[in-house]
Amino acid sequence: MQNLSQSLLLRGLQALKGHKVLGGMRASIYNAMSQNGVEALISFMKKFETENLPQ
Repeated sequence: MQNLSQSLLLRGLQALKGHKVLGGMRASIYNAMSQNGVEALISFMKKFETENLPQ
């Protein structure tokens, strides 16, 4: 499985970092992120899930 953080950067999706204590990822989409950026992130996340999580 390819690392999620590396995959995000390769696709130009930046400023998405994991939580130091709790793990997981966080995307702040409420202010500065464009609609196109949100849609690109959603599309990437769905594809990554399909390709990397066991069925």
